[in-house]
Amino acid sequence: MKKILAVLMILGLGAGVANLAWAAPVTIDVPVPERGTLSLNLSTIKEISPDVADVTIVITTKSKKSVQDASAENKEISDKVYAALKAMIDVTKDDYIKTANFTASPDYVYNSTGKPTIKGYTVNNNIIVHTKKLEKVGEMVDKSINLGATSIGNINFSLSNYTEICDNLLGMASKNAYNQATIAAKNSASLITGIKSFNISCTGNSSVVPRSVNFSAKMMSADMAEGVMAKEESFTVIESGALKINAYVNAVYFVK
Repeated sequence: MKKILAVLMILGLGAGVANLAWAAPVTIDVPVPERGTLSLNLSTIKEISPDVADVTIVITTKSKKSVQDASAENKEISDKVYAALKAMIDVTKDDYIKTANFTASPDYVYNSTGKPTIKGYTVNNNIIVHTKKLEKVGEMVDKSINLGATSIGNINFSLSNYTEICDNLLGMASKNAYNQATIAAKNSASLITGIKSFNISCTGNSSVVPRSVNFSAKMMSADMAEGVMAKEESFTVIESGALKINAYVNAVYFVK
């Protein structure tokens, strides 16, 4: 009888172990202390003087005879403008000149029935000057026009290190955001314990269109006119202005 009871006890224990192995999982809810949040929006603005200019000089020539004549005249003017501008830039500072948007096309007139007739040919050539010699931009414009350029297509001033400036400004804005959040939390008897979200961006005009002021030697004072040619001549002053860079921070901090 004792042996039988012992066997039954062993079987009972085995069944208990089996029941434990197949028991349903138990989920225990551990209370997590609630944390508050502190939101902050901050922007930092900086005005910076540009250090690069891009000047687009347009040369347009026409011929009633042939496109070859229009092209030859355009090349003659373009070569003179190119040579003059090349002497005014500094290639050691990454200045350069390039040609862009060269086109040659016939000019049409249409009769009452809409039939086109070629009346001549037009050749366009754009010379783009990229330079850090901002003080020479006005002189480049005047020289190009005097040598036969038709017009100035565009003048843009920009920053050569725009990305670097943006990165530095974002670093300053991020630090200011944390400092202000720390002060706000301290004044609310709280402490910053972490970051829930943090978004940054840098925007602004990376280039500006300058103002140009035209005046003649007759309009200049005696001191300003000293050393200038005696005959009446037009001068162009180009004002580069300033670039505004904006750094934005949108942050949400955990506080307790």
